[in-house]
Amino acid sequence: ENLPYATNTHAAEIARYNPLGRIPALVTDAGEVIVDSAVILDWLDHQVGPGRSLTPLAGPERLAVTRLLALAVGAAERLVQAFYEERRRPDEKVWPEQVEKLHAQVRGGLDTLEAALGGEWLAIGRMTQADVTTTCLLDSVKHLAPALAQDRYSRLKGLRDRVDAIPAVGATKFKA
Repeated sequence: ENLPYATNTHAAEIARYNPLGRIPALVTDAGEVIVDSAVILDWLDHQVGPGRSLTPLAGPERLAVTRLLALAVGAAERLVQAFYEERRRPDEKVWPEQVEKLHAQVRGGLDTLEAALGGEWLAIGRMTQADVTTTCLLDSVKHLAPALAQDRYSRLKGLRDRVDAIPAVGATKFKA
């Protein structure tokens, strides 16, 4: 079942699958529920095997991918925190210094990823989870805090365009 649930409008439905009330949750053919993006992606990589996994299952290539993936995930988490701080709190409760600190952390992650992109892909010469997650990050920045990437990150934007051109990825683009 692939349903367009949102945590703010489908809490009861989501809780049937994830007692934390968070998305995503994956229900396997065996009926097991897997929660948390990192665990779901790890499970999927093991299902498809080393030839098709987006994160190598072991060795130095795994470290090369996961170290960049951690930067993209960390920057995305800070972006979401900034969004909630800025737009979900009452105006009198917003802490501007915290928003700026979070935005600086997003820029730090993006700056480091931009510097790491020396070729077509971030790591190991092929598309990996680091590339997909960085694409999701840039798409989210575009909608949630466009000033953070305005006139910056030309190499990462090229990466995003390559990844988004893959139909399985592009069809899932961020929709605000």
